[in-house]
Amino acid sequence: MRLLAVLGTRHTRAHEVLGILDFHRSRGRFWTPQAIHEGRIQAGDPVVAKVAGVSELWMTGTLRSGEISDDPHPGQPERWRYSYAVTWDAPAPAGIPAVEVLGNKGRFAQTLVSLTSEEFSRARRALYGES
Repeated sequence: MRLLAVLGTRHTRAHEVLGILDFHRSRGRFWTPQAIHEGRIQAGDPVVAKVAGVSELWMTGTLRSGEISDDPHPGQPERWRYSYAVTWDAPAPAGIPAVEVLGNKGRFAQTLVSLTSEEFSRARRALYGES
């Protein structure tokens, strides 16, 4: 399964983006409020990160495990209770508006959404210029 993971909140502003990316990369995780897609996600599944608030795609990664952890986010444990282990790639030089690459799926995604192979490939090419 290919995934779109949403980092940050709808209140995230542009000056906070790099800190949010660093936070997730240094911890090797992304958080979700509920156990979404449990049992369908596997180690090795590719992930693209959208930063909420600015609604931009910023980086890709690969799941290290398909198991969801009851591992609350250190800053908002009551909201972001679960997490997945992921190895994040370096962020792109600049964010790409999610709606330009993923249409309404990029616009309305609030947490964790599955992507088609073509959607993931478009996102990766937009971020890194590669297939």
